[in-house]
Amino acid sequence: MRQLTKFRVTGLLGQFDHTINFSRSSSVTILYGPNGIGKTKVLDIINSALQLELGSLSRIPFEEATLTFDDNHHLIVANAGDPEGRPPFEEDRVQAWLAALDVNFTLVAPNKIKQEWSPRREFENEYGLRGESAAQAETLAFEYSRAAEREYVYALERNRARYRQRDAYAALRHRRPDLMAPPDWLSNYCEGVASHMIETQRLVVGTETEEPGGKRRNRPAVQEYREDLAKNIKDTLAENSKTAARLDRTFPRRIMVDTPLDDSVTDAEIRSAFETQRKKRAALSRVGLADNAEELPLPDRVLEPLERKVLWTYLADMDKKLRTFDALLARLERFVDIVNSKFLYKGMQIDPDLGFTIKTASGRAVPPDGLSSGEQHELVLAYNLLFKTVPGSLVLIDEPEISLHVVWQQQFIADLETIAEVVPMQFIIATHSPQVINKWWDRAIALEPDPSLFA
Repeated sequence: MRQLTKFRVTGLLGQFDHTINFSRSSSVTILYGPNGIGKTKVLDIINSALQLELGSLSRIPFEEATLTFDDNHHLIVANAGDPEGRPPFEEDRVQAWLAALDVNFTLVAPNKIKQEWSPRREFENEYGLRGESAAQAETLAFEYSRAAEREYVYALERNRARYRQRDAYAALRHRRPDLMAPPDWLSNYCEGVASHMIETQRLVVGTETEEPGGKRRNRPAVQEYREDLAKNIKDTLAENSKTAARLDRTFPRRIMVDTPLDDSVTDAEIRSAFETQRKKRAALSRVGLADNAEELPLPDRVLEPLERKVLWTYLADMDKKLRTFDALLARLERFVDIVNSKFLYKGMQIDPDLGFTIKTASGRAVPPDGLSSGEQHELVLAYNLLFKTVPGSLVLIDEPEISLHVVWQQQFIADLETIAEVVPMQFIIATHSPQVINKWWDRAIALEPDPSLFA
């Protein structure tokens, strides 16, 4: 994945220009500054630009943003419309959709060759609209969004002789998806910079549940993630069983017919491999993915040639079986370590059927949504990063300090670094908390207004 090395935005919130240089020697950059300076908006622009979310970009007040990457490409996003003059999306979906056409993209290669995409220009070119014609098509779109079908038909018939816009209007009214489909060169480039936004409202997910009495509410993220983990474990166990069945089925033939005796394999190599696998099975047992049954110990003597052949084949098969757990095991170990290092008077354990369970020191079960807000935030953040994020992603975290104890805030950056050892990522964090920054001031960048604004 490409890494973001620099970000510049002009006209943010109608008044701020910010330039941020990201260190290549650190995976974490911390943005801080007063309320209203645009920290969250910076994260929103970066994420929406890389996700090619034109609607989101059109609603952010900024003039132009430039994202520079470690391959020396520059992605320039210009907001040609007027976000301040637009009604909220919920009030007028047609107008909000039209505004998205005013977001323009330019990709500048290291050799200075530019590729440009203007949805508005493509829309006008496709329907032969220019100047007044384009404005009239929009007027009709607004009229229809506020009027009955009969009035729309009358307005369209009245103007048909003068404007070629019937099809254009239909595209506007029905928000034709392909009008905002990015060109391949742009979507292909952005796919090489996976972004993942973790917003402040992270304790609930979009899935709705119905409570007694018919009331509906969004599901707690801790419950959703618990079920997601159970599915991950189930899928991994199924893959392990499939691999084991295939190897076990062919084991006798490989021993008797296919595998020649390898005299170069020593007792020391066999015992070393045996010990490595013993430790791995113990780690799997600690996270609930294997039982505690001990393997038959190796005899305390020099192994016979046939024994070496059988054991070496067995160990090679076992290595393939255990390898099916590698990606999940590393994440589970880090997940359990981080969560249990924060919880007091209770602990979390991995459960192959439930995903995870939480119990107090006295053994009483605690439902996931029965945890405190701070405990849920800690669990949700750790799970999101370890299991819901693509390796190599650019991860944007808004206000990680929410509901976290001061000590947990001080440990937050260190936790990110341990997570990045398992799932490599680049982090950009927006925070108000000096406790989150803690000793990491060399990674902190202040967003400040231009003094000339107040001269």
